[in-house]
Amino acid sequence: MLILWSNDYLESPACLNEMGAAWVTLSDYINLYVPDFEFGNPKYHDCAVDNKKMGIVLNGNQNCKAEMLELKQKIVDLFNLYNDEQRNTVLIDTFLDDIKKDIVM
Repeated sequence: MLILWSNDYLESPACLNEMGAAWVTLSDYINLYVPDFEFGNPKYHDCAVDNKKMGIVLNGNQNCKAEMLELKQKIVDLFNLYNDEQRNTVLIDTFLDDIKKDIVM
């Protein structure tokens, strides 16, 4: 399961309930965070998931890229997918460039 964290997400009781229900049934999940996510938000620290578990901050930096490549590899392995490493790297680079543009705007 991928959990995409945003400040708006934390303000939605329906989203938090669904996340909690899904989390209870799954043991493996990955936290993704929008660039302006407020990690100090008390609602984040009070939610059902382990907020100490590492995640990916979608800010477009090199750490984000490395973690996105690691996530891609987990998905490839999980679903036994063909891995076109060069194409996937280009797609991830394009995605990260788009994120950087959105952050600047």
